[in-house]
Amino acid sequence: MAQDSITFSGDVPARYDKYRGPSFEQFALDLVERLRSRTLSDVLEIACGTGRVTRLLRATLPDTVRIVATDISVDMMDFAQNALTGERIEWQRADSQSLPFKDRSFDLVICQFGYMFADDKQKAMQEAYRVLRRGGSLLFNTWDAIGASPVAGLRTAVITEYLGGALPISDVAHSMSEPGDLEALVTSAGFIDVSVEKVTRFEEHKNHHASARAAIFGGPILNHIQRADPEAPEVIVSLLAQKIEEVYGPHPRAEMSALVTQGWKK
Repeated sequence: MAQDSITFSGDVPARYDKYRGPSFEQFALDLVERLRSRTLSDVLEIACGTGRVTRLLRATLPDTVRIVATDISVDMMDFAQNALTGERIEWQRADSQSLPFKDRSFDLVICQFGYMFADDKQKAMQEAYRVLRRGGSLLFNTWDAIGASPVAGLRTAVITEYLGGALPISDVAHSMSEPGDLEALVTSAGFIDVSVEKVTRFEEHKNHHASARAAIFGGPILNHIQRADPEAPEVIVSLLAQKIEEVYGPHPRAEMSALVTQGWKK
């Protein structure tokens, strides 16, 4: 995974879950709702993060379904495991590009907002295909183009102007936003009946200041800003809050869009 410059460690999991978790939960619900009619025995979650999808999987699927939750970040996985103490979930550190599981071990591989950070995305798709049983499926979401999530676009513009350049993480987070490219990527790994669907939800905060703080403090982008200028985060939050208020008013309700990709192992 591309974790040398984008790390989900230290205090990032707690900030990520506090500031972004409630909004991302909407997309987690969308993924898991697609499984209600499925008959599954073994489920592998890639990049479980703070456990939003993991919790919904356990609450939605029968107790007989084995759920294995993985993440390359020990800190992320520890946060999720602590939040889900006592649940029937297996936890294991794993890199999506080199999964420590035998061939044909799972009926489903699921991932929320994780594959964008893989250095070798083709290898990650091939690994998902390898560990799936015949008839199993890969289901994941990625962020749509940055223009489809306007607050993210405003954030990038403000950071770029203030620091004199864009931060690489913005490009990485939206690096799997072309439906045609996603279909080709998954198909080339061997999957059939590949579909890509756009899903739009709304991010709401009590005011424009809260929206700006969530956008800056809700993930590893804060670390990048601090490295560039330790005094910059609060200044950027204030500037971004002004921009958000100009566009959405004092009580913002902004669109967020993701692409949901699914493919089946023949």
